[in-house]
Amino acid sequence: MKKMFTLFTAVCASLASMATDYNGKLMVLINGNAAPSQEAGITVNKQDNGKYTLELKNFMLGAGADAMAVGNITLTDTEGTDNANGTVNLKTTQTITITNGDLPGVPMWLGPMLGEIPVSLDAELDAEKTLAATIDIPFATMNMQIKVLFDSRAFHIGNSDFENFHTANLYQPLDDGSDWNYEAGPAATSDEPDYWHSFMSASGIKGYIYLAGYTPHTFVKDVVRPGSAGTKSVLLTSADMGFFGVANGTITTGRINTGSYSAADLSNHSWSAIDSVGTDDKGDPFYSLMAGQPDSLTLWVKFKQLTPQAEFPYATVKAVITDGKYYQDPEDKEYDNIIAKATNNTIESKNFEWQKITVPFVYTDNDKEGKVIHVTISTNAEPGKGSTDSLFVDDLSLIYNCKLNGLKVKGQDIDLSNATFNPETNSTVIMVNGFTGKDIIAEDIEATANGKGAKVISSVGYTDTDTHISLSVVSNDLRSFNTYNVVLPGTVTGIECIDSPEAANTVKAVYNMKGQKVGTMKSGEVYVTKYANGKTVKSIKK
Repeated sequence: MKKMFTLFTAVCASLASMATDYNGKLMVLINGNAAPSQEAGITVNKQDNGKYTLELKNFMLGAGADAMAVGNITLTDTEGTDNANGTVNLKTTQTITITNGDLPGVPMWLGPMLGEIPVSLDAELDAEKTLAATIDIPFATMNMQIKVLFDSRAFHIGNSDFENFHTANLYQPLDDGSDWNYEAGPAATSDEPDYWHSFMSASGIKGYIYLAGYTPHTFVKDVVRPGSAGTKSVLLTSADMGFFGVANGTITTGRINTGSYSAADLSNHSWSAIDSVGTDDKGDPFYSLMAGQPDSLTLWVKFKQLTPQAEFPYATVKAVITDGKYYQDPEDKEYDNIIAKATNNTIESKNFEWQKITVPFVYTDNDKEGKVIHVTISTNAEPGKGSTDSLFVDDLSLIYNCKLNGLKVKGQDIDLSNATFNPETNSTVIMVNGFTGKDIIAEDIEATANGKGAKVISSVGYTDTDTHISLSVVSNDLRSFNTYNVVLPGTVTGIECIDSPEAANTVKAVYNMKGQKVGTMKSGEVYVTKYANGKTVKSIKK
């Protein structure tokens, strides 16, 4: 009996260990209208039969005081298909009952009262490290089509505001150069920004590492760009190495390599590879994961050359998104694993004033999937040039665009030039003239966005006189969105109508907790009020 109990305990522990929690951004869209994203978690468990269970706990519609508590969405027996890139595709459509959540302070969960509802899942699981998922939930009784977007992948660079630093240690090499003299303790230290690296954590020939790194090149400073929410920035300084020339102040999300005494030698470079071994003094790897498709990079700099160099006056920043295989900057060959580049090698001093730099990404057409972003920032665009220079860097950001820049309905271009922003609905209204909007369905809508990886979610509704198309353009990183309401003259009879954007705050319908539409509310009972703009509010009739 004791052995059986031990075996049972071991099996339970094994099953529990197979469950993986994914934390990321979650955005909810109702009838094509998005709400601000929120932090959320999804748990995935591989079952004994090889299928998967996915659970989204404590699902909420909205946030803050107006949030509607829905409950736990659990999808079991989900088929998994192995993809050629090593990911697993999870796909299912099934009818479920949403169960009560367990958040404290929530008096009631709506989900269990809705009965059985159909739910569809389309997700991609990456070696139990990341999860990207789309969940469709049609609430027919409330005339709502809900789409949930979730992504736990990396879309931004860690510590890109340069608020956190660790100590990088440089040791003296042993006489034979075979290893470092750790017993003697650090020969020099410097402040390196977390997830960023400079000469003291370099790879390469130990003697050259010691020579280049002995003089610190990175410093934590309390000088910040105008309007910054932070309190720190990083200062890069170059150093005059005498006979060896100038060692440019440099930081990278990868790792610096020092392989030659000549600064221009291509064995001196920064590099990244997702399969690299070793970590920095904080314990982080020498690469930065990236699954997004950013449209541009911005950063704030404050630059000064101690002795102005007429031929080499510029600082530089370069960002390269790769498929994760080895890449180095400066390049020693033509690399075929590059997805996109953003380069500015003409950063001027401008009287040592703060300036905001914006650099667009230029994408290749190799159809590879991005996995790593390699960023290098240096006091001079040319190796070994410049003087003893200073470059402050603050608040680097990756920008993901999410605006509508093209729309066709039934193949006909819609003029977006007369669009106006409506603050009441927080959306852009586009009134269309000379177009009859009869019999429009979702498949008739072709919308394009100005963001490389932006998603466009649409929905069609009707009034007695017009057709309304609701569009939300969601950024690739799920952090921002823009909503558009397109009004087309003409409608279809016999279809339940929605109100126009101008009447967005009009009550559409009221439902009791059984999901039944009611005409009057009774005192003391809970109801859900649905408005024309898709907003729903739960309240108790007083």
